[in-house]
Amino acid sequence: MSNLSILSLTSEQFASLIQTSFQKGYTHALKYYKELLRTGQGLNAYDPLEPQAKSLLVAIDQKVELPSFKVIKTLISSETEKYVLEFSDKLIAELVVIPMKTGLTLCLSSQVGCKMACRFCETGRMGKIRDLKVEEILIQLFYAQNILKKKIKNIVFMGMGEPFDNFENVTKALTILLDPKGFNFPPSHITVSTSGIVPKILEFIPFGKQGVKLAVSINGSNNLNRTQLMPINRRYDMEVLKQTLRIYTEETGQKILAEYVMIEGINDSEACSLELALYLTEIPSIINLIAYNAQSNDPFKAPEKEVMFAFQKLLIEKGYPVYIRHNKGNAIMAACGQLGNLELKKSLLQKH
Repeated sequence: MSNLSILSLTSEQFASLIQTSFQKGYTHALKYYKELLRTGQGLNAYDPLEPQAKSLLVAIDQKVELPSFKVIKTLISSETEKYVLEFSDKLIAELVVIPMKTGLTLCLSSQVGCKMACRFCETGRMGKIRDLKVEEILIQLFYAQNILKKKIKNIVFMGMGEPFDNFENVTKALTILLDPKGFNFPPSHITVSTSGIVPKILEFIPFGKQGVKLAVSINGSNNLNRTQLMPINRRYDMEVLKQTLRIYTEETGQKILAEYVMIEGINDSEACSLELALYLTEIPSIINLIAYNAQSNDPFKAPEKEVMFAFQKLLIEKGYPVYIRHNKGNAIMAACGQLGNLELKKSLLQKH
């Protein structure tokens, strides 16, 4: 029987587990856990010459382990770095380290593939292959922070997958990230993105109350153009989403990050800008405008910069804080909407 992954356990779960086979090990186990998650070196948690140190290590070795993975590809472009991790079942997830003015941002994946099938997203073309486990989500941070020695300032769940379609594992990963005895990551430096799974937005309210940020892919100014881009709009249309976001912002006191991928001839007109402004009325929000990024099978084009500036100007005039996100990592398929592996999907289909 294989050991549990230490990255699937909260600090209390880990300490309780170790205490069952190591007398008086609770405090020592907590120190080990905290040091391991934050530095990758659990031995630094105490003097290894302490009489109980050897017994503690034996207990830990018998109970837990780090998840198995290997890095099969590293791509670097203009300081943006993409790492492709392969897990024990040969499936992969991609993580991206992005330089920002505020420090390094780590873009995490939550699934292998995605079933949302957004038309502007490479991952959506893969379909959903499987959810990532808690430890597979967190090993991405562990690898970047403790092995690559990156000083990660912000975490965004905007990589492969729809986080709210893997809600249980993502929220447990968040609990471990926020744990003062574990990673102790500041909630205001974590953003979780969703395409708009309405029931899960409401379930996410407790995390919003703690300060974790919520990003929502709006991407349309009306039901017609949003449905054209995002099939989920057929299930939860814009009016249902709007009412849910009103509840969310009222309950949490937080603004949402309204993500808007701009596509030439679809959602980039001045009329769309005015519709979006009207739609977000009564929803405290910050708007991020994102130029469409090239895909492996391109159905769309990005608008000209002047069009994006005009779109932004109208929203600002309506009183919204609006930012045009500068895409980073396009050359290595690491920018928004570009993560994915269609060859993996093809190989899996051939096997079955």
